[in-house]
Amino acid sequence: MKDSLPPLTALIAFEAAGRLQSFTRAAEELNVTQAAVSRQIRLLEDHLGKPLFLRAHRSVELTTDGRNYLHTVVNALSHVSAATRDLKTAGPAVRLTVAVDQSIAHLWLMPRLQAFRTAHAAINLHLVASDEEKACLAADVDVAILHGDGNWPAHESELLFAEEVFPVCHPGYFAGRSGGLAVADLASAELLALDDDHWNWLSWRQWLSAHGAGEAVASPALTISSYPLVIDAARHGLGVALGWRGLVDDDLAAGRLVAPLRESLKTRFGYHLVWSRERTRSPAALAFIAWAQGA
Repeated sequence: MKDSLPPLTALIAFEAAGRLQSFTRAAEELNVTQAAVSRQIRLLEDHLGKPLFLRAHRSVELTTDGRNYLHTVVNALSHVSAATRDLKTAGPAVRLTVAVDQSIAHLWLMPRLQAFRTAHAAINLHLVASDEEKACLAADVDVAILHGDGNWPAHESELLFAEEVFPVCHPGYFAGRSGGLAVADLASAELLALDDDHWNWLSWRQWLSAHGAGEAVASPALTISSYPLVIDAARHGLGVALGWRGLVDDDLAAGRLVAPLRESLKTRFGYHLVWSRERTRSPAALAFIAWAQGA
């Protein structure tokens, strides 16, 4: 870019001379001599390898190339001028970097994010959505929301919501069945399974075994590598998914999903607010933590 861009001073002189159709008036506007404007434009023409003005005894006129180039230069300088003005007049930005996994991002945070932005309009939020724990605990992350047991080296944490897992499905999935539904009935259901590398996420086999029906899961009907898509599949009536308390609450409240069984499973895991022990929490980070705990 350095080799292809002409000097900024030459572009400013060209913009003024082209807009005013006069080297003299451009010199007056820029508070320099007419000879200085002429010299800058000649320098620009030499850089481009073609003339930008037709010069007469007492007037100048843009060439076709000059007119086309002027349109681009005016737009470019206008953008730079506006961006510079914005930076000079804007107050100090309060930036907050929050990291979450994809499940929290799609199913919990996004439906609530506008409420945080309305309550804290001065905070510029940068959201990192990643299922890689390393990315969520990067040095520039102020607060993370992570699934686990609350223990991360060199980090502090507070429980956001404990883990409780239970089957969920479309309201009409079990329509027409007479009598109450039992865990054993899941053996004939189409189970939606998560294909995930995280060892501490419950599988159907673990959940069913905990309720005395481990034989019910021979082969899931559909396996998906994204938990938000697992829940989306359940919303569309494709089968029964495991629902995590906190992640499916909005769908249950809205009637998009139902919990067909009373049985659930609580574990020692959960979603936690996490921050580095080595840095002081900023007012913005404290505001986000307090908001999340009350959301």
